[in-house]
Amino acid sequence: MSMAKRWDSLLAYLQQTAVAYRPDYFFSLYYLASQCPPHSTIVEIGCHKGDSTLCLALAAEETDSHVVTIDPVFITGQVHVKDEHRNEGHIYTSDFTHLASRLLHWGLIHRVSVVPAYSADVLQLWGARPIHLLIVDGEHTMKAVREDCWWLLKIPKGGRAAFDDWFAEIEQTVKDFLKKEPRWQLMHESTQGHWPNGFNLTYMEKA
Repeated sequence: MSMAKRWDSLLAYLQQTAVAYRPDYFFSLYYLASQCPPHSTIVEIGCHKGDSTLCLALAAEETDSHVVTIDPVFITGQVHVKDEHRNEGHIYTSDFTHLASRLLHWGLIHRVSVVPAYSADVLQLWGARPIHLLIVDGEHTMKAVREDCWWLLKIPKGGRAAFDDWFAEIEQTVKDFLKKEPRWQLMHESTQGHWPNGFNLTYMEKA
C-alpha cells in the first residue's frame, strides 16, 4: 500500500477512534514529521491515547525515523493534568496495552519508544542525542511549558518544535523563552479557536 493510501486509511481509523477528531491537526503532525531527514529522532511530550503518536509514527516509517513519546499517564494508568487557561483540571487515563495494540494494528510499534515518566525527568537523562522534531502537548501550565522549553536546546540547526493548544499563557511562556534563543524562527502561529472548538498547532524552526 502506498504511503498516501496508508494515510487515508489512518485518517478514517482516527475518525472512528480518536479522542477528538481533527483531521487538520493530524495532518499537521504527519506533515512536520515527514519533513524530518532520514533516521531522525522525534520526541512527543504528551501521548494520552496515542492519536498523535500514530500520525508521527506513520511519517517516521516513511523516513526510517523513530518516535519517543513521553507521558506519566503510563506510570499508574492515570494522571491529573492542570489547565491554567480554563482554570480546571482533568484526570486522564490510558494504558500501555491500549497504545501498543493500536501501534501493532498499524505495523508501527517498531517506530515508537514509550517512556512512562515526566518530561523534565527524561530531559535530565537524555544526553547529547539530537532531536529533529519536538511536539509539546503536555500539561497546560506555565511551569510545565517552561520546563518543556528546555528540550529546545536539544534541537540542532534545521530542527523544528511544535506546541499544541496555543493559549495566551503558553504563547507568552514560549516567546519569553525564545527571547534568549534568537536562532529560533516562528514559522506558523495558530489562530484557530481553542479546544474543543479547534486545535492550535504552532511550530518554529531553528536557524
